[in-house]
Amino acid sequence: MMAETVVCALVWYSLVGWCTADLHRYSGFYSRYNGAKYWISWAVMFACWPVALPLYVDYVRGLAKGDIDDD
Repeated sequence: MMAETVVCALVWYSLVGWCTADLHRYSGFYSRYNGAKYWISWAVMFACWPVALPLYVDYVRGLAKGDIDDD
């Protein structure tokens, strides 16, 4: 029972991390990186999604309100 809980938690952590890293990729956050730097940046977003996801949501909210000029 304990092993199932740990595996389930790892699967969900990985799934949300993958989705968060891909959200950043689709938004163009990695456009300045090539090769290894690109994949290192993606891996950091994947591993640190509990911090990256709320920051991304705040960024998108700022874009929607017009507070952030990203040009």
